[in-house]
Amino acid sequence: MLNREPAPFDPSLKVTVKIVPVATGKTYNATVLSDLRTSSDIALVPADVPLGPADVIRSFGGVDSPPVRVTAVASNFALFTHNGGFGPAVAQNISTSGTIELNALTRPARVGQWVTLWGTGLGTADPASVRATLGGHPVLVGYAGPSPGNPGLDQVNVLVPADPAIPDSCYAAVQVHAGDTDSNVASISKARGTSARSSPFGLTIDQSVLLDAGQSIPFVQLNISGSVAMPDAQPLYVRDEGFDGYSLLLGAPTIASFTQPSVADDVFYAARRRLEAGPS
Repeated sequence: MLNREPAPFDPSLKVTVKIVPVATGKTYNATVLSDLRTSSDIALVPADVPLGPADVIRSFGGVDSPPVRVTAVASNFALFTHNGGFGPAVAQNISTSGTIELNALTRPARVGQWVTLWGTGLGTADPASVRATLGGHPVLVGYAGPSPGNPGLDQVNVLVPADPAIPDSCYAAVQVHAGDTDSNVASISKARGTSARSSPFGLTIDQSVLLDAGQSIPFVQLNISGSVAMPDAQPLYVRDEGFDGYSLLLGAPTIASFTQPSVADDVFYAARRRLEAGPS
């Protein structure tokens, strides 16, 4: 076996992305926004690409990849989240004084504040037709469209209303409807007035501060199982129970994956540990 030195980096080698609609066969050059020189890149679809099936071809150093069949649509908005498409949304709170801060467990959106939701895929959807819900209830959309100076990045500004039905929660559900499609369901931290937001995990303020700082806190995962059966030959019930658990350190995005974004009729149930003496 021969050991070869890795090839030196050649700055002249570029990543290009071509889109070829099936209906026309014409080639459109997509703008490469993030040239990672790996198997993953970010490219902006030209606005004049015809709708329908198309082939995407990635080229690096003049060598084309096999074509990948996709479908070009007018709009298919998706919210950016901290968990790869689900969980807490990448969102910013805008105070009445104009101060902007990242929405987080200890920085919930308040009634009367605007919140900017970030995503991509609004496409050619009429901004006036874009709708949003918070906690399952409609909210006012003040702006929906491209983020100035950021190709491919869209923003949707929504107003947090004084609707008592919208839950005060670390994970209040948020969703955007644009064109003919609904976005993924994400969440934001929301509280009414100066009240504390509710956590389905019973997180304390100190724990929330640690999580917002990117640190981890101890969690316990429990696995409980049970079954009851009555054998044919015996008049007695046979009960089989299983219980095990283990502790682990988790950060905010992982903890959020253990719950669904909360809507108006959600009820959270908690469990407590009780130790009992077993048979000797």
